[in-house]
Amino acid sequence: MEYTYEIIDECKIIKVTVLGVLTTHETALMGIIVRVKAYETGYKLLFDYTRLTCIQISSGAAYFWFPDHYDNVNIKLRHIPTALLINKTNHSAFNFFENTCYNKGIKLKVFEEDKRALEWLKHN
Repeated sequence: MEYTYEIIDECKIIKVTVLGVLTTHETALMGIIVRVKAYETGYKLLFDYTRLTCIQISSGAAYFWFPDHYDNVNIKLRHIPTALLINKTNHSAFNFFENTCYNKGIKLKVFEEDKRALEWLKHN
């Protein structure tokens, strides 16, 4: 997995573009780095997962994602508004994650269009 991030000051968004294979360990480390940055700056997050080749994260790992990876760093990391931009191929995996987050009070939403994702972030 490779990722880059850019800070978009005019929108107060950190956009993270992810390429390759999504694995638990690498994704968790990336998430800590950008979530802490977003928390410190008061910015929102936009993850672009449209160029993934494979997801190797189990449903169980996705279900316990925040408690297992972020809550011990800072419980407030779960309150950062986060939009996930995805392609249709990975919709079911990300839809499960979105529902899990919603049920736990985590502000995260999945989109297939960047325009809609940015609009949602603007109002959350």
